[in-house]
Amino acid sequence: MGKHKSRDRSRSRSPHSSSSGKHQHSKKSKKKYSRKDSSSDSSDQESGNRMSFEEELQKIKEEKRREKELLKSTETPEQRRQRRQAKKEEKEKKFNRLKGVNDLGYTNTDNPFGDTNLTDNFVWNKKHQQEGTKNIAQKQRHKQEELRDELEKVKRRRQEREREKAARDEEMTLMQREKEAAMFSNWEKQEDTFHLQQARLRSSIRITNGRAKPIDLLAVYINPEEENLEIQMHEPYAALVGLSIDDLEDLLADITVYLEIDQEKNIDFWEDITIIVKDELAKLKKMRGEVSNRRDVINSSVQTDVNTIFKGKTYSQLIALQKQIRAKIKAGGSIDVGYWETLLQQLKAIMAKTRLKERHQKMLKGKLEEMKMESTVDDDAELPSTKRYKARLGRLDEEDNNDEPSGGELKETNKESDNEAGPSSAVEKNQEEGGRGRKS
Repeated sequence: MGKHKSRDRSRSRSPHSSSSGKHQHSKKSKKKYSRKDSSSDSSDQESGNRMSFEEELQKIKEEKRREKELLKSTETPEQRRQRRQAKKEEKEKKFNRLKGVNDLGYTNTDNPFGDTNLTDNFVWNKKHQQEGTKNIAQKQRHKQEELRDELEKVKRRRQEREREKAARDEEMTLMQREKEAAMFSNWEKQEDTFHLQQARLRSSIRITNGRAKPIDLLAVYINPEEENLEIQMHEPYAALVGLSIDDLEDLLADITVYLEIDQEKNIDFWEDITIIVKDELAKLKKMRGEVSNRRDVINSSVQTDVNTIFKGKTYSQLIALQKQIRAKIKAGGSIDVGYWETLLQQLKAIMAKTRLKERHQKMLKGKLEEMKMESTVDDDAELPSTKRYKARLGRLDEEDNNDEPSGGELKETNKESDNEAGPSSAVEKNQEEGGRGRKS
């Protein structure tokens, strides 16, 4: 009976138990879901807490950094030194703790060994020194010698490169200077050419307008591009005829300008013109009475004889006569030095005129040859300009023939000796007559 009751009780409990089991299973699943939700919530909460903690930590670090910078900016040099010293000691303590030195509590100042370098690494310097100087291996020694030789070679190559660089720099500097000098010289030459062209242009304009100055006639005479036959037909010193003292002085100033800018081919021409102008200026001043030196005055009759001696001489003959007069002045003796010096000064002007005259004849002959080559007609129908050039050359030849000394004068000059030149003897005779004229 009791068994049946128990069975019934068990049976009666079974549906209830099954329902309760289902209920419990649903509770467990709910618990599982709730646990999952709670774990995700907790992880999110932990990550949020971690982020907030890191942010707080970052803020604290930033505040400490600012405080540290503020302290650094306001601290004194002594405080800075103490801070660095404390930081250094703290690093040493940390390093010694890592090495285990302070396991026994020993320091450099507090140890039973009395070693002030207890915490330092031991180095056997004596051993290294002995091995480095005496017991070093042969291979190592050779290696050191090779390194030493290589260093010497590198040093020599460096010094050689420096010397070569200095030589190149000096050469480049010299080349640059030469280039600049050549460029500057070219600029000067171009400038002189420009000024010369402008001066010639002004002269040509003044001649065209009928306002020609003596310097204009001389400039046109030597201008190769000028074809003014009326001016080139006469000797250049013919432009000095009739000039006053002021005109000659102005002409000297104008010639000085041409001497500076026209130095290529016509330097001799301008120098000869300068000598002639100065001689004419001295003659005019002497006629006016401005020259008071009696040594510059020669008797008029003697002056005529002197002019006769100089007349008709070529440039080479005048050079020989000049050498004789200079030798006589240098020899000294019982001679009138003032007379011979005045004669030498006059001879200088005569030589300049002779040189210009020979140049003028050469120029006329060249012009005549050019006209003959350009002419396409026969001699009977030659151009008027060609006839004028021929006539002018004929007159010049006649003047040269008339200027030759006579036979009596040549005989008189050859009386002294065969070695002395004729002009010197005649000049000596004229010197004696000039002395008598000055005494009277």
